[in-house]
Amino acid sequence: MPAGTPTDPPHLDTGRAHPARVYDWLLGGKDNHPVDEAVGEELPSEARDAARQNRRFMHRAAARLAGQGIDQFLDIGSGIPTEPNLHRIVQGVVPTAKVVHTDNGPIVLRHAEALLSSGPEGATDYVQADVRDPDGIIRHARGVLDFERPIALSLITLLHFLPDDQDPSASSVSRGPRCRRAATSC
Repeated sequence: MPAGTPTDPPHLDTGRAHPARVYDWLLGGKDNHPVDEAVGEELPSEARDAARQNRRFMHRAAARLAGQGIDQFLDIGSGIPTEPNLHRIVQGVVPTAKVVHTDNGPIVLRHAEALLSSGPEGATDYVQADVRDPDGIIRHARGVLDFERPIALSLITLLHFLPDDQDPSASSVSRGPRCRRAATSC
């Protein structure tokens, strides 16, 4: 089991739709349930294409960053691993890349345990954590990533799930001074 994950199996509620499983359904995946499909069917017809475009964007962005020498990635709100996942893309470009995936969904944890493996040169880890606990995420990620070197931060398809009253823009690790400094130099 990846480091930093709880030892007790989380409760999976398959009778209620989950955003990660609905997204999986939109992408044509198999890791969803009828309730997720029902929600997906209610979305505008453009939702499937938007999900595929979003996924292609993540592929392009990750590959480009890796191609420019970035070899550390923090993927917050990673969702159910869908091939190729972020770590597969970047380790295909930079085999020694280190990737930490983070999500708060129990369903994602189950899939991460089974699917998030790395090549022998690189490192892939998973932590079950919430974007609203940036200190916890960073504490775990420091065990894998070197925060004295550049780290690509992925927050794709995440912050729109936080209600306005939870101040999504202030909830993430992207608000830290090192992240802001890095973002202004890109």
